[in-house]
Amino acid sequence: TLDYLDGIVRHSVIDRSVVFTVEEWFSRSEDVLAKIQKQFKETIVIVRSSAMDEDNLRGSKAGYYYSELDVPSNDRERLQEAIESVVESYSKNARTVKTSDQVFVQRQIQDARISGVLLTRDPRLNAPYYVVNYDDISGQTNTVTAGLSSRVLRIVKWLPIGRLKEPWRKLIVATRELEHIFSGHAINIEFAIGKETQIHIFQVRPLLITSHLSEISELQLQAFIRRTKNK
Repeated sequence: TLDYLDGIVRHSVIDRSVVFTVEEWFSRSEDVLAKIQKQFKETIVIVRSSAMDEDNLRGSKAGYYYSELDVPSNDRERLQEAIESVVESYSKNARTVKTSDQVFVQRQIQDARISGVLLTRDPRLNAPYYVVNYDDISGQTNTVTAGLSSRVLRIVKWLPIGRLKEPWRKLIVATRELEHIFSGHAINIEFAIGKETQIHIFQVRPLLITSHLSEISELQLQAFIRRTKNK
């Protein structure tokens, strides 16, 4: 998904990465390590999971497998240990590791003002809100997916973009671009906002609506809010 978005998006950034399969790691780990160190010279990286059963229409498994932060790219031993920890996590709950499971390594964002997960519909009610679960304190980029932060912002989807303050305005502009690319499907976006309010996209996956309710339309919700406001 990130490869697909790289070069298409104009309102956000997809950070460069090195992606490889478990089979490639088992058969030629030295080549993989050399490629990573060539791509990321003297850089702090994050080693991320990308198993075959992540981010599909049956479930996202966000935060289910292991990812390791703060890995110096020039420390070959630390890099190898981090990759092996990610691969080992694929056998969680007696799951069989697949040779087609992947691992990917990215430059770690060091200046994150805000990080989190944005849902393009409220999953409890299937209602037209942007729901932003975010962390603006720790400076880390994985606290929300790890379940360590609970700050929430809800933005009704028809709100004029000019009514939003930065950095939320840029985040919603970037989100609307992604919604357009994915033809209006409900999506779940992992993001970070840098100090210069640059929007970094870490993942885009299908949003699985768990509510038994049917989709609440914008017109229905507008009418409800209007009635409530008048009352």
